[in-house]
Amino acid sequence: MKKADILSWLKNEFKPLTLATPDDPTLNQIIDNAIRYWNTHSGYKISTMTEAKTKVQLPAAFKTVVQVFPDVQYIPVLVDFSNTLLLGMTVLDNVVTDMILMSEGFKSYKSYISGQFRWRFEKDDDPTKGGYLYTYNIPSGVSKFFCVGTKRILSGEDVTSEYVLDWVLYYSKALLKITEGNTLRKSDIVNIKNDGDRLVNEGFDEKKDLEDRLGREARWVCLAGRA
Repeated sequence: MKKADILSWLKNEFKPLTLATPDDPTLNQIIDNAIRYWNTHSGYKISTMTEAKTKVQLPAAFKTVVQVFPDVQYIPVLVDFSNTLLLGMTVLDNVVTDMILMSEGFKSYKSYISGQFRWRFEKDDDPTKGGYLYTYNIPSGVSKFFCVGTKRILSGEDVTSEYVLDWVLYYSKALLKITEGNTLRKSDIVNIKNDGDRLVNEGFDEKKDLEDRLGREARWVCLAGRA
């Protein structure tokens, strides 16, 4: 859905009443404010595959990167010592068990000498340009990275995600209720009674609920994971 479609949706939500708020610039600014809040506070997941290089530019839609996974992840011990499978369980002999312990010990040693795979993301100051992903100690045999991050809504972008669109639509509607209510409330000066106060209160309540919802559903970004 494009910005013009969001504008049309907002007007239809208030029909048969005619909005006192003008399209330009107020209504357009309301939609921009909703998108700006999303871009600042969102934690909506986005992912992509990139080449396994030490420096890769990601799409501009990436606001942050949360995790990077190499496309080759296996335990060399179990590949080299494939034993009999019994009822879906791998039977390990003493040799394989010792190799597993050696593998885990070597993993700790690699961490000690800073030889483990690491990555760092630097976003561009220009939101229309993608940031750069820097990687260190790329494992052998890796050709691609699977990058998981948070999404940014770009200027002029057609919002297709159902979750993102739903939030932007109703947050814009809440902001419009506040603006519309304030406009109607001022008409009380000429003794015209209206429901401006009710609209303002509804708008603030819905705005807060949507902000709380976005905060709760973005917490996956902060979850810790095992290395």
